Amino acid sequence: SSRGVAGTRDGKVPLTGKSQESGTEIVLEARVPLRLGENTVVVSARSTGEAEKIRQISVTRVASVGTTHVVVIGIGDYEDPGIPDLPCAENDATAIRNLLAASGAGVGDGGNVSLLLGKEATSRNIRSLIERRLIQRAGPDDTVILYYAGHGDVGPGGEYFMIPQDAQKDALISTAIELAEVQRLWGKIAARRRIFITDACNS
Repeated sequence: SSRGVAGTRDGKVPLTGKSQESGTEIVLEARVPLRLGENTVVVSARSTGEAEKIRQISVTRVASVGTTHVVVIGIGDYEDPGIPDLPCAENDATAIRNLLAASGAGVGDGGNVSLLLGKEATSRNIRSLIERRLIQRAGPDDTVILYYAGHGDVGPGGEYFMIPQDAQKDALISTAIELAEVQRLWGKIAARRRIFITDACNS
């Protein structure tokens, strides 16, 4: 390769073969790492007593970027009066949703961007949206982005919780989403590129 092959000093992969009788075809194989974009591979061959023959091959490597699936959650108005509201969380989430939908980074026209705000961002709806839009839809070549703006808190046993809109301050274990569950759901997403952005206390 004109750009060099990993593992060799001069970009050459030496291959040798030996024919038992004249005219027999010899097939030799080599793995040549290709960079994204255009690559030039130079193949040279020489039989015993013959001049070297050279062939130049142009190979273009195209990355498989897949589709980007986005879930954006923003909670500003909490059901439990003991949980203070967050005046900017829903505006922030909407701005992030609009930014990603317009980015063109595999998101297309924004149809793969889901927005869950305020009273709709209940514990059940958050779990359901992650399952339906990320776990069920995203494939290995896709990218997943999860953005969460809302409260986060540490429970009585030291566990971390995402606080959905319908959570109860004095019953986080039964009404909030524990970090271990978030990690379990996250691990079920097939996409190799996964980005989790959280704008929450104690995160």
